[in-house]
This record gives sequence, structure tokens and C-alpha cells, in this order.
Amino acid sequence: MGLEVGDYKLHIEVVVGSKNDLFQLSEGLNILRQYGHSFHVSVMSCHRNVDELPGFVRNVLSKADRVIACAGKAAALPGMIKSYLSSFGHSEIPVIGVALKGETSEDDRDATGSIKGLPGQPVELDESGEAYFGPNGFYAACVSAIQNEFLPKHVETKPAEIGVLTSASLV
Repeated sequence: MGLEVGDYKLHIEVVVGSKNDLFQLSEGLNILRQYGHSFHVSVMSCHRNVDELPGFVRNVLSKADRVIACAGKAAALPGMIKSYLSSFGHSEIPVIGVALKGETSEDDRDATGSIKGLPGQPVELDESGEAYFGPNGFYAACVSAIQNEFLPKHVETKPAEIGVLTSASLV
């Protein structure tokens, strides 16, 4: 069309569930830095920082162009972040889920399965439909954050049903 468009630099927020996993991010962060995109790395466990997580998502992550959420073992962090973003009216912000390498193959299986198995698949996966995994997966997630366009994914709500069963109804 002959329009001159300058390079748009993304603001990417990277969230990792544990400080112990930061070493897995180095190569991916280098690619973000190399291409001049701004990023912040934060440590926020959705299990151990339950009081801080909603405010962090509302006040920090909702201002990002992309979020890369990394966690090991149960790997609930990517799904929780996407759920909060969606509930705060920011479903347009993609959350790329990265399962971090754990101490055992069982940890690795649990982490990748936790991300891939999210109902409605609100978290971005790799081209083959798998969760990004480990340091190489984080690098690939960073490349994806830079190069890919993402359609908004809204987390669908499900009605809560409190007191559906009681001890008396089970007799």
C-alpha cells in the first residue's frame, strides 16, 4: 500500500513462579533485548502470592502488549493470569504459557499438561499445539511474542453451584 510504518516495539511482561527458575530465561531475554523490545521480569507465585496476584495483573500486566507466564510442576500461573486479565476486561492481551524444566520427568509432564489442558485453551501454545517447554521453549515463546499476531481469547465463565450436594443427600 506504500505506507511507511516504523518498527513497533512491544512491552512484554515475563512472569515466573519461582526465583529458582530465572536461569532458564537468559537466552530468551537476550532475543528480546537484541530486538529492542522492553520487558520486565517478575517473580509471582499464584500459590504463594494469592493476595498480590490480582493487583499485579490489574496494575502491571494489563499494561503489557504480551505476557509470557512461566511455571513448573502444577504450572497454574499462565491460566490464572489469563483468567484475571479476562475478568478485568483485557482478554486482548495474549498470555504465552511456558512450562519450566523441573527436577524430574514427572515434574516436566505435570507442567506441560497443566498448561495444555486448560479448559477452552485460553493460553497461547506453540505451533504444534503443545506448551512451550524449558529454556528452549522460553526462547521460542519470546520469538513468538515478537513475530506472531494473536487473536483475543476470553476465558468463559462458568456458573458456580454452591451446596449442590450435602451429607444428607448422599445417604
